[in-house]
Amino acid sequence: MNHRRISPYVYPGLDLSPGDIDVANFLTLIGSHHKVKVEDILSKCREQHLVELRQCVWHVLYHREKKNYSRLGRFFGRDHATVLYGVKKVDNLMKVNDQQIQKVLNSILLIYKNCKHYGQATND
Repeated sequence: MNHRRISPYVYPGLDLSPGDIDVANFLTLIGSHHKVKVEDILSKCREQHLVELRQCVWHVLYHREKKNYSRLGRFFGRDHATVLYGVKKVDNLMKVNDQQIQKVLNSILLIYKNCKHYGQATND
């Protein structure tokens, strides 16, 4: 019998493994906390607050979720080099104790910690 693997792009979330977060839900929570639309986070807009927010999201997803640059780039409509640059920029700004980036990153990390992970039991 011929078994073909189903692409995760056909059914979003299909390639989630236990412990992964639902990125769409994660972005919704970030958007509501920072009072921006998810579309703005995903957009090509280069306003500083959106760029910082977007790069911090990439940083968290790269370091905490172990998503690679190419996968993040595809999800956000960017190439892998743009995501790599954003993650490295946040790393470098954290090394010099940039207060603005620390504030944004800490808020995203708090949301990440409280975000439901795939396969996690609910307390309902």
